[in-house]
Amino acid sequence: MTTIAYDGITLAADSQITWGNIRMPRPSCKIHIISPTRVAASSGPSAECFKLVEWLRAGAQPTDTLKLTDNPLLLICDSSGEVWTLDNDLVLLPDEAPATIGSGADIARGAMHAGATALEAVRIAARVDISTSEPIYTFDWLSLKIRKAPTSKKPLYGSRVNNK
Repeated sequence: MTTIAYDGITLAADSQITWGNIRMPRPSCKIHIISPTRVAASSGPSAECFKLVEWLRAGAQPTDTLKLTDNPLLLICDSSGEVWTLDNDLVLLPDEAPATIGSGADIARGAMHAGATALEAVRIAARVDISTSEPIYTFDWLSLKIRKAPTSKKPLYGSRVNNK
């Protein structure tokens, strides 16, 4: 799946794509600008996520319907500070920062509650969750841009060294 995290300023998403049990060689940016005041990050099957994103970009209303066959999730953030999760039943659930979705959501949420930024939280999840990996893309309301974050230099399983 993936890890998406939002800390109230920055939205961060890993870029791993899997097909069944195979990790695909090319990363994918899972952050999507919906409108000048709304951005979303997707978790789940890529085709269904893109269908959901395009539906929102076209101006979907809460009463509109869309046929989805799998389980995409979107974490949607608004420049006014509002946060929602949109599921495959098109149910818009209010949320608040720190907000997370995806297979590494619990890890990322715990990291943010311990003081990590959204970017740091997704990096932490990528060290533990097999469905999350770098590179990580970010969007923040200060720059209004999607950026690819530099790859972490930290070792995968910590940095303890036995000094004898």
